Amino acid sequence: MLAPNQQSSMKRPATPTWDALVALALYSVGVMAFLGPALFAGGALVLGHAESDVWKHLWGAWWMGHELSAGRFPTWTDLQNFPEGGRLYIIDPLNAGLAALGAPLLGLVHAYNLVMAFQVLAAALAAWALARHLTGDGRAALVAGAAYGFCPYILTSGVSSGIAETSNLAWLPLGVLGLLLGLSGRGGLGAILLGAAGLALSAVGSWYFGMAALVFGILLGLWTA
Repeated sequence: MLAPNQQSSMKRPATPTWDALVALALYSVGVMAFLGPALFAGGALVLGHAESDVWKHLWGAWWMGHELSAGRFPTWTDLQNFPEGGRLYIIDPLNAGLAALGAPLLGLVHAYNLVMAFQVLAAALAAWALARHLTGDGRAALVAGAAYGFCPYILTSGVSSGIAETSNLAWLPLGVLGLLLGLSGRGGLGAILLGAAGLALSAVGSWYFGMAALVFGILLGLWTA
């Protein structure tokens, strides 16, 4: 027979902070299960198929780091259109920038692998946060986060196929969460900043994700009005 205080503690719902720690732990295990061999290879193994776009993204990260270290933003290169050079469009500036920051310490390949692992983990946690807000159910949110963060799209297109810009899935649900909180009058300035950051990072990470976020934001604003 449980004492009354023990019974009340069992009935008490889990706090969002505790739920978040559980989600972080479980999703980290998932990341290790899918990407662990490459992460523990210490830069000897790159995530992505040898005949995929991964080398283009690695080159983009290297070039961004090379130019930023020289005090220039990488908008021009003489390594193409020889001998005149030409304007350079890096399709994945967010991941390239993150990998470029870590490359001097970790090496380019290992830094790139860690960025991909971060994107998978961040996508799962962002979807969890949105589902937790919408349902109030920590267990249901865990399922939603796992289904989103470890979906075949991000694991095949974003990671295995080397189309790294498509791994930027975390910012969409965060932008939606911020919009929902802001338009409902909850969360104050923090919600507005979260929604704005989510939309902006979606656009920087992948311009077509940014377009989707913008259209959704407009539709949500009209529906709320």
